[in-house]
Amino acid sequence: MQKILLACAIGLILLCSCSKEENLIITESNNLEGVWTGTLSANNWIGHFDFRLDLDQDGKGIEGTSTISFPDKSRGEATMILKGNLVGSSFSFEELSILKHSGEQESFGWCIKSGLLTFDDISGIGTLVGSWTDPSQCRNTGEINLSKIN
Repeated sequence: MQKILLACAIGLILLCSCSKEENLIITESNNLEGVWTGTLSANNWIGHFDFRLDLDQDGKGIEGTSTISFPDKSRGEATMILKGNLVGSSFSFEELSILKHSGEQESFGWCIKSGLLTFDDISGIGTLVGSWTDPSQCRNTGEINLSKIN
């Protein structure tokens, strides 16, 4: 009887551990939810753009918006819908579509980007740093450097 109970217990443990989906528990060390601001550089552009991410996180899945603008906002600004995924400290994202845009840049469009950013905590401030690309429309690449502001 004890052997049967032991076998059932082991089987139940294995069944539970094999069928259970891994759920990411959100902690300060992996919480990307919030507002991130900083800069985006483009390899075909001298200078930088202001760049902002507004992110909502549900486990590993991330959704939100990105906003890119010239430092002189009157020259143009665009907000894109994005989705992404967090694996360890790597945040991959892709912009899906332009939600709204304004300014001079309207006449020739904005790049729809995808990127891979590394999350870090430096002296209590969250950072996202990495690269982006847009092989379809702009055929450009660049760097992103962001800090979490809330």
